[in-house]
Amino acid sequence: MEKKAKVLGVDKERIIVDQYKVKVIRLSDFLKQDPERKYDVLKIDVEGHELQCLQGLFEEEKRVLTIRFIQLESQNDDMYLSNNHHKKIALILKRNGFEKVAEIKHGFGDFAEIIFENRR
Repeated sequence: MEKKAKVLGVDKERIIVDQYKVKVIRLSDFLKQDPERKYDVLKIDVEGHELQCLQGLFEEEKRVLTIRFIQLESQNDDMYLSNNHHKKIALILKRNGFEKVAEIKHGFGDFAEIIFENRR
């Protein structure tokens, strides 16, 4: 949080200035609503919670997703407390038929976009 505040040029106490409620739905539940629909890309941008997101998405064993690519950020920045899940993330995706096909490093910060392709 401190690093993000420094980049934004504000005190860390002022990053969150307002709160409001929003309706949410789990990604796995959203995909179940129309199981025949095909998706080209699922972009997961959950600020360091990629592992938990994927665990929820693949909680059912041998779930076949109609998603061609999954793109997520690989964070190595000290802004995230739990950033050592890269191997677990890759294992979950591999077990579910996804293979890493690209890694695009960002020009700033210590992170990259990782793209996995569904091989099923």
